[in-house]
Amino acid sequence: MTCSGTRAEEMALRLKYAGIGAPIAVERDIGRSLDSAVADRNGGAPLYALPTYTALLELRDLLAHRGMAGRWSD
Repeated sequence: MTCSGTRAEEMALRLKYAGIGAPIAVERDIGRSLDSAVADRNGGAPLYALPTYTALLELRDLLAHRGMAGRWSD
């Protein structure tokens, strides 16, 4: 599990105290975090992103730029 963005450390701490049973990494750069997550998928396993509404727009733009999703607006 990777937390990314401007408040990544805060989210990582919340997940730790919530008892998430997975290693938690922090990568503040959303683009690097996305690239790493896509590269680490085992056999094309599903990849889940849980962005805030504000981060959703930036993430969607990154996905569109990389050819992984359509643009949210044309």
